[in-house]
Amino acid sequence: MQARRGPYRLYDVDCLTQAYIAVKEKGMSIRKAALSYDVPKTTLIDRLSGRVGIDVVRSGPVTLLSLEQEALLTKHIQTMAEVGYGYSRQETIDLASDYAVSLGLRSKQNPLTDRWLYMFLSRWPELNVRKPRSLEVARAKCATRVAIDKYFDQLNNIMVKYHIAAKPHLIYNVDEKGMQIEHKPPKIVSGKHNKTQAITSGRSKIVTLIGCVNAVGHQIPPYFVFPGARMLDDLMEGASPGAAGTVSLTGWSNTDVFEYYMKHHLLKYLPPRSPNEPVLILYDGHKSHVSLSLIEWAKEYNIILFVLPPHCSHLLQPLDVSCFGPLEMAWNALIHRYMRESGGCLVTRYEVARLASRVYSSTLTPSNIQSAFKKSGIYPFNRNVVPDHQIAPSTTFTDSEAEVNTPMVSNTKACETPSAEQFFEQRGGKILQNVQKAKKSRNTLSKIIGGMAITEDDILAQIKAHTDKYGPSKIKEKKSASKENNKKRKQTSPKASTSNSVKKPKKVLESSENCDSSDEEDVPDSEKCVVCKHFSPDRTKRPFIIIVSWGQCDQCSGWVHLSFCTHVKSIRRGDAFLCPSCNDQLQ
Repeated sequence: MQARRGPYRLYDVDCLTQAYIAVKEKGMSIRKAALSYDVPKTTLIDRLSGRVGIDVVRSGPVTLLSLEQEALLTKHIQTMAEVGYGYSRQETIDLASDYAVSLGLRSKQNPLTDRWLYMFLSRWPELNVRKPRSLEVARAKCATRVAIDKYFDQLNNIMVKYHIAAKPHLIYNVDEKGMQIEHKPPKIVSGKHNKTQAITSGRSKIVTLIGCVNAVGHQIPPYFVFPGARMLDDLMEGASPGAAGTVSLTGWSNTDVFEYYMKHHLLKYLPPRSPNEPVLILYDGHKSHVSLSLIEWAKEYNIILFVLPPHCSHLLQPLDVSCFGPLEMAWNALIHRYMRESGGCLVTRYEVARLASRVYSSTLTPSNIQSAFKKSGIYPFNRNVVPDHQIAPSTTFTDSEAEVNTPMVSNTKACETPSAEQFFEQRGGKILQNVQKAKKSRNTLSKIIGGMAITEDDILAQIKAHTDKYGPSKIKEKKSASKENNKKRKQTSPKASTSNSVKKPKKVLESSENCDSSDEEDVPDSEKCVVCKHFSPDRTKRPFIIIVSWGQCDQCSGWVHLSFCTHVKSIRRGDAFLCPSCNDQLQ
């Protein structure tokens, strides 16, 4: 029986390094250093003689790239992944192959393989293959360190001004969540060689759930927005106590729906307020959340409306950070189980309130809500809660050289040649050097309300000024003016003539109004109407008709003005057509 091999490398790598230094610098004997640091004597002799490098920590042949070269490659891969432009498996292999070719260690005809990649990943445990989360380009651009720091400065000022930093029962967060009826099936247990499938309800309109929580961990009963034109009592059947709902044409929230929710649903669950102890409500800056009537109402009822920075809710909004993710997973699992237990019954909008209330209550737990406020840095207040790697994608869109963050080559200049650094700069330079040009700034409302308390007097004045200058009434005036200008241009510009078209198998010609001005004498008789003997019909009878259609008789092959010189208005493919003369002869 073959003896079982013991574990690989019983000694510590740091102990080997210390034994090497003890012999080289302190003059300790090899035998004593091996016994003192508990490392094999032969292994220490190989490092001292130079047969094996001191940095080599595993047996086998020497790797293609040195330790310094692989470290530089690893740093580059990590940097590109952090900024949102990471490499896939094959791209990593191609990158390493090109890198080895540039160093003269490999030929283009002999690229690296998958085996090299997996050995490379085993040597560098800080690297692994994972599926990244999708990040919209707007979120990548806007989630900058400057914007986040400005937001926390304003939030801290409001909390200090109204003395609510230590009062979590007065800090709320409101957000919407679209409940997809066509759920995403969860992972299931099935046969190893089976192609698994899961039945869904099919595509349908979305039902919006408006949720609200506070920093203590309490949740406000949900509010549903159903697609439709009339609110039915059956839509709220089985919902949790206190839940309410309304309808909109699309199922999404809008300005009227959100304002009604704030004034009639949320208000009755808020604690008592006073000018010295108001309630702080944070939400994102969607256009449906900002209206002058809502702001005036909030000031009257001692409510502070604080708008988060634009496109930063994935980092700063508690419900997005830690609550709606578990809610969506529980929703998909519940819909999957419901369809199985109900015998394949489809999920409609009449089951959404009953099922969504269950997952809303089970996932938005006090511990989960408190963790969400802590992770977003609101309570307890922590302005350093967002790490640098989460805002790294924004560095690829900044235009200032002061914000450029390229750790790819900063720590490796001393250990690598300039050609290797230039290689990686060429492969990822357009991303890492921040070459995006600054675009023309737009006068959007989000630049005023983003990261601000819109109930403050100075912000409210700016909102009113922006509404007066760029509000819906101004947009309508611009659109009406542009329409009038387009009409004038159409009236003054000459009309282009329309070429005659032929329909097969029945020949039908079409002519435009310019045919009235054509010279009748220049038109051959074979192309004129066999009834009126003219190319252009009499327009005085029907001045509203612009295009004239022609039909060719099946018997005499003559052309006739359709709808003018015959009662036939159109000819379809395969239909028989006779001019009035041939038709009278047959009768």
